[in-house]
Parts: sequence; C-alpha cells; structure tokens
Amino acid sequence: MITIRMALAIYTRSPAAYKALQSFEILKLPSKATMQAYTGAFMHAPGASNACIVDQVAQYVLFKEGCRKSGRPEPKSDGALIFDEVKVACQLMWNSRNHQLMGLAMTSKDMASLNDIYRILQEPEASQTSYILQFLWRDLTSSYDIVGPYYTSAASVEAKFVVACVFETIKLFQHHGIRTRVLVCDGGSTNVATIKASHGCHGAYSMKGDGDDRFEVEPWMINPYDPPNKIFWMICPSYQLKNMVNALFSSKEGGTKQFKRGKCKEFGWKAITDLYKRELARVHNNKARMVPRLREAHCLRDSWTET
Repeated sequence: MITIRMALAIYTRSPAAYKALQSFEILKLPSKATMQAYTGAFMHAPGASNACIVDQVAQYVLFKEGCRKSGRPEPKSDGALIFDEVKVACQLMWNSRNHQLMGLAMTSKDMASLNDIYRILQEPEASQTSYILQFLWRDLTSSYDIVGPYYTSAASVEAKFVVACVFETIKLFQHHGIRTRVLVCDGGSTNVATIKASHGCHGAYSMKGDGDDRFEVEPWMINPYDPPNKIFWMICPSYQLKNMVNALFSSKEGGTKQFKRGKCKEFGWKAITDLYKRELARVHNNKARMVPRLREAHCLRDSWTET
C-alpha cells in the first residue's frame, strides 16, 4: 500500500499526473480531497508558534499508540531536526523603465490573484520576503515526519538569524515532548558559522575548546532545554559528496586547486582520470575491470554534469 508521503510527493509535483495515475488503477492512491487536506494543513504563519505543529504532534501521538497496539516498536520521540533555506523566486519579470511585461512564469489563474495581493500590500503585516528557512523533524525510530515552522527574511540569511531560529524551533518541539538529537544542514558558509556559534566560537578556530588544531572538532552541544543531553551536528552527506566532487574537479590540469599536504604525494582529479585510462587498458587486454561503474561521463565532466 502506498504511503501518504509518497502520494504527496507525486501530488505536489503535478496534480494532473496524480489524477492520471489514479485513473490507471494500478496503485491504490488516496483521494484528491485527502491530498488537498494534507497540503492545506501546513498553511500557518511564520515563526515558532504552537499552531504550526500542535495538530501534527497529536497525529504523532496517535501513530505511537497505533504502533504499540499492533505490537510494533513504539517510537521514542527522538529525532533529527533538518533545516534548509530557500530563495523566493520571482514569478514576474517587469521592466520598470518602460512599464512593460517582459515575461512571466505564472498561469492565467495565478495572475488573477495579483489583484488580491495588491490589496493587502499596504497592510502592516505585509513584509518583504526574499528567503525562507524551513524546518522538518524526522523521527529516528520510525518513518514519521513533522513539518516544523518556517521563518522569513527580507535579506540574505545570516548566521545569527539561523542560530535564533534553530534554538526557537528546538524549544518549540521540546515543549511538546518531541526531542531533538541531531541537527542536519548543508555545509554552506552560513551554516558552518552557525555551528561554530553554537560552540561559542567564530572564525578558523578549534570547536573542541582545549586544543589549537582548527580541524579537530566535537560536533555536539548541550541541549539548553534538555540538559545534560547532547545535540549532534551533521552536515548533509549529499552536500558533502557534491563539494568533494567539485573540489576534485577543480584540481584538474589548469584548475584552481591543488591537493598536497606536507610531503605526501599529490592527489586530485588526475588520479581519477588515470584510473579510468587504466580501466580502458584492462578492457582492451580482455581483463576484468577494477571499477566497473566508472564511466567516461564521470571523468570528462561538462556543464551538464558539474552539479
């Protein structure tokens, strides 16, 4: 049986595609009304307020009771708090000099709502938003997710803003009996500064506190709302992998980076291309490949494959 989360992933991407899948009757999909109820359940105001998660916490409690009654392991209310920033994309291109419409990414139905938007622009609560910081709590002992609060920012997100939002969100979930054990984010400069700030540090300094090695860290902090329990920081593995591939690619001949530490042998993108050449030689000599999944597209990267 398909889960609500899988159905939502399809419905939010394309309601028309979801309707088409329903018509095939291959999968038992929830009704359109159910999907609309779920997608409309999280339309709450920005900020850490009880209204944004109280209904979801109640559903989580029912989920825990259902697990216990069915004999399955009961979730322990310990989870990972995931957050990421999203830039608000402009859907309208307007030339303010000649007052002409240059292009748009909106349907005629969306355009009809611009009149309503114009009417509320003069209201005090109508604030400019360029970035949104969204939180999601994921249970570590089950597959349950709780969509957390979101925060808006008129300018680019700074570390002090992220720190305040992180602690407010941890406090909100802790108030409802939902514990945060891990904080997950990407490895952008703002988030790295946030991690350092949670240790009371900034700049290129050790986060361990008792050493001078800036590469030696203790990636955890004491939960201020649930001492002495710790909250561990985790950089998103997919982000780390992308950074590693891009860094290696920058070490190619004529690139901007070079990997060499002390008297160690140089390494970088050349090692990957040399490995691929040896693989081709093995195939030419009718020998088994050492790295069967290594392909030409992995070595000869272009603008389509760099990200």
